[in-house]
Amino acid sequence: MRVLNTPETWRFVEAIERADDSNAVLAVLLEFAFRFGISSVFGGFVPPPEPVLPQSDIAERTLLFKFPQAWAMRYAERRYLFRDPIVRGLRTVTGAFTWAQAYERYAAEPASKRVRDEAAEFRLREGYVIPVTTLEGQLCGVSLGGERFEANERERAALNFLVSFAVGHLIGLRRGCEPIERKHDPDFDFHLTHREHDCILWAGEGKTDWEIARIMGISRSTVIKHILSAREKLGAINRSQLLVLAMRARLLQ
Repeated sequence: MRVLNTPETWRFVEAIERADDSNAVLAVLLEFAFRFGISSVFGGFVPPPEPVLPQSDIAERTLLFKFPQAWAMRYAERRYLFRDPIVRGLRTVTGAFTWAQAYERYAAEPASKRVRDEAAEFRLREGYVIPVTTLEGQLCGVSLGGERFEANERERAALNFLVSFAVGHLIGLRRGCEPIERKHDPDFDFHLTHREHDCILWAGEGKTDWEIARIMGISRSTVIKHILSAREKLGAINRSQLLVLAMRARLLQ
């Protein structure tokens, strides 16, 4: 499995598994992401586009939070959550993207420049955003920022995986789920179909749904159906958890 084939990445996966609250998960992610220039993290369930949510509901949606306090207060008071191009990008862009890409996408809107310039006052100039979808189809997003963001394709893939896995772990903690490393006997038969198993194998190689569909000669919607079914059988909250569970169950090597 390409993303998890290094001892370091697997070490961080296991550290996330051992984390028993959001602060512990946050510490693990920042330890990994610091090398890329990341110093702040904000993540949770993406809110609806209309600015009607009370502050208490926004707090309930938050999974990870470490921003400079003064910026966090200003961001909340001015309700930037509903005008932030990064949050808007999560609803419209497929896959991870940089802050610069989000700012450029909404460059014609004054709010985009305002959020960018004010964030820079707090040494948050560059960043990276990772969308994560749960088994139920809920959209989460994690925004990582700092004075710079420098990561190559392989490093971004590892960061994407760890963030997605961390989100799944945090949602599991909220639901009172059993820790993933104790979730299944490795010899348990999950009754996966051959197609489901093949989809997991290719997902473990880092292939997208479109790529898996082309390789297997089936439609993308069928790939999604097989992966969703496998996630349900293994009890995974998202794709990253599915791959870790599959490795622990010896479905992946």
